[in-house]
Amino acid sequence: MHRVRSQMSDPDVPGGSWAGSLFTAPLANVGLVPSHENPRGCGVFFAGDGEASEGWYHAWSLDRDLVVASCDFRLLKRVPFAFDFTNYFAIRHESAGIFPPAQVMAFLETRPRTGRVVMPTGTHVAYTEIEYYDGYFEKAFGSGCSESLAHLSACLGAMRGEGMWDPQIPRLLEAIGGTEAHGRAAELLFAGIANEVMGRMLAMEDRFSEAVDDGDRRAIVLVADHIRANIDAPPRLGELADMAQMGTTKFKRLFRQLTGTTTTEFIATERVERAKRLLASSELSVGQIARMCGFARATSFSALFSKRVGTPPRTFRKLARVAFSDDPVRAVELR
Repeated sequence: MHRVRSQMSDPDVPGGSWAGSLFTAPLANVGLVPSHENPRGCGVFFAGDGEASEGWYHAWSLDRDLVVASCDFRLLKRVPFAFDFTNYFAIRHESAGIFPPAQVMAFLETRPRTGRVVMPTGTHVAYTEIEYYDGYFEKAFGSGCSESLAHLSACLGAMRGEGMWDPQIPRLLEAIGGTEAHGRAAELLFAGIANEVMGRMLAMEDRFSEAVDDGDRRAIVLVADHIRANIDAPPRLGELADMAQMGTTKFKRLFRQLTGTTTTEFIATERVERAKRLLASSELSVGQIARMCGFARATSFSALFSKRVGTPPRTFRKLARVAFSDDPVRAVELR
């Protein structure tokens, strides 16, 4: 990202006032402070202080309706981080951070609360996120975000959003992070992309609702939940189809349609995700974790983990001791 010397990080500029009030205090906790060098020419730009962190964070707001944020920073020391959450819907493309790797992730906050996490030295955080607040949904749909997105959120939550994303959504989020637009041009780009992403989300909901009978969809959700709960010894394909009360061919087709993957791939992914949580939050040995995740041999587990995560289990434990969670505000201790 090139830098342009300007005063546009002043919270009085368009897109800066509300963004500044939201982010200045929490980002100060991790050593990110308002900077007069703002390559976007709009919103608020934060830079690492060189002691607690290095890198940058940019946030732009449209009234009190939505926020577009992007960042790329690394912590130089272990720091606590706290953030106040209000009622909003967020969609994120994350390339580095404390959440499980995903092409796109979304979450809905339904009540005000404070999230706390202790982030270790060396933590790398890089993502682009759009946050939609009640004001956005009131103007667009006449109701708050919880009511407007209730059905879509339930579907994404049940299936963890896997395989259901419009492929243009991650590309649009990447366009925000990589744009060279400045000032008013950047503001128009951010607002336009935010609206297009929401439009594509709602169109995605329509396709999801029309594609599968409600009873069949609930059956697949229950099967997916059963796999997660029994990941150490998941049922065979035929047993899963029986559980869904479907023939094998229909079950395979609907499972792939709703999750975007086969049962074999789904099980492998869930095993790795459970392993990440156990490596980060327990003192269990790699062999014990391998068995708890359904692997007969630790070597097989290590090979699959290394292939999917990019680092061996023991290295992962040392570098990122994080308790991963679908709840973005669960208090965790990073060691």
